[in-house]
Amino acid sequence: MVKYVLLNINSILNNVRNNLTDIFFCCCKIKNAAVTKEQYSVNG
Repeated sequence: MVKYVLLNINSILNNVRNNLTDIFFCCCKIKNAAVTKEQYSVNG
C-alpha cells in the first residue's frame, strides 16, 4: 500500500516536472519572439 502511494507520488512529480519544463520552454519561445519583433520594429 505504502509502496503504491510512493510510486503514485513519484509519477505525479514527474508529470509536474515535465509540465513545468514545457511551460518554461513556451515562455522562452514567446520571449524570444517578442524580442525579435521589437528588433524588427526598431530596425524598420
